[in-house]
Amino acid sequence: MKWVLVLFLSIFIFTACSPTPDKNLGKVNNESHTEITADETADEFITKKGYEVIGDASQQSSYVLEKEMLREMPYNMYWSVQDANPTDFLGKEIATIGFEVRNHPLQEIYDSTAMIFVMLAEGKAIGGYSWPKKEGLAGWVYTVDGKTLEEKTGLTYGQWLDDWQSKWNK
Repeated sequence: MKWVLVLFLSIFIFTACSPTPDKNLGKVNNESHTEITADETADEFITKKGYEVIGDASQQSSYVLEKEMLREMPYNMYWSVQDANPTDFLGKEIATIGFEVRNHPLQEIYDSTAMIFVMLAEGKAIGGYSWPKKEGLAGWVYTVDGKTLEEKTGLTYGQWLDDWQSKWNK
């Protein structure tokens, strides 16, 4: 009888103390044991732009933004298409939540739905980026609204890279 009690308590403790995914978010960031619970904010950010969310939200990543990260891929790519200034978020946790959407400009270009990845800081949407939901593609991310880096900045990639490196490689 004692072994049944020990087994029951072991299973209970193991399952009760394990991080579990939030059904609306996809997964828990096990590195920092932080659950992002602001999916309404991220969803609202997308729907206000006129896109229809058709898939469950899933947390893609979570990190504390450091200046050195802005010198490296993929962070320089993600931040290149933001209106927000990354300096305002140095030292803060940035969570990225992905949503599959319809009615997005990339849908016509790639004949597929699109993914919008909303970036959150302190539970608030601060920007994001988009990408077609299609296998086998490589390249740079788009703005949330499907614009290229060149369309957003008015610069060629080379010009943008020179500017970015002079700012962040000091």
